[in-house]
Parts: sequence; structure tokens; C-alpha cells
Amino acid sequence: MKKNWNFDQERIEVERVVLIDDDSIFNFISEKLLLKFEARIACKSFTDPRRALAYMEDQEVDLILLDLNIPYLNGWQFLEAMEERGFESPVFILTSSILKEDADRAEKHPLVKGYVSKPLEIRHLESIC
Repeated sequence: MKKNWNFDQERIEVERVVLIDDDSIFNFISEKLLLKFEARIACKSFTDPRRALAYMEDQEVDLILLDLNIPYLNGWQFLEAMEERGFESPVFILTSSILKEDADRAEKHPLVKGYVSKPLEIRHLESIC
């Protein structure tokens, strides 16, 4: 059974979201859902995590929604790259992974604030924001 966690149960003040998933259709739908949830949210989506890292060099980000299974850098490698660059934006893993190891690893990572099973839903956003 898939579970969703907001590890620290603290809501995040969100205006700028980065969404990283290699499925452009999923990104499009998730962006629309974020806007439906809160019209003031600006969402930038990336299918290539390397581009997301470059974007974050110059932009403040309030929340990152990160898939684990993506090309170029998987989610874990992306988190390592964030740490190397000193990025501290909170991350919610947004994945279809059903591996308990992924959920356990996410819970232990200092940047990861939650773990959400796809698809993204309003109820997930209500627990985050």
C-alpha cells in the first residue's frame, strides 16, 4: 500500500514551485492543479533535472516536487547536487515508486519534508501548503 507523508507536519509558505519529472504531460497536469489550488503559485517544471539546478542558481524556490526515477540525475543524485550547491529549499518526493527503501531513505534525508505517491492531488497540496 502506498503512503503519503508530510514528515514534519509543518505547512510551507509557497509562492514559487519547481516541479521535476521526466513526464511532460504529468508536469502540465500538475502545474494546472497547483494553479487551481492557489492562483498565486508560480510553477516552473523541468523534465531534465540538470536544467532545474541551473534555474535554481538564480531563482528563489519555496518548494521542490521531485520524482525519483528521472534521467540524467535520479532524484537521489539531484538531492546530492542540491546539498553540494548549498540549496536548502524543502523537497517533497513525488513518485510512483512503491519501494519501502525509497520512502525510508526519503524520511531520513534532511531536505526531504515529505513523500507523496503519484498522482499529485489537492489533498496532498493541502497538507503541504
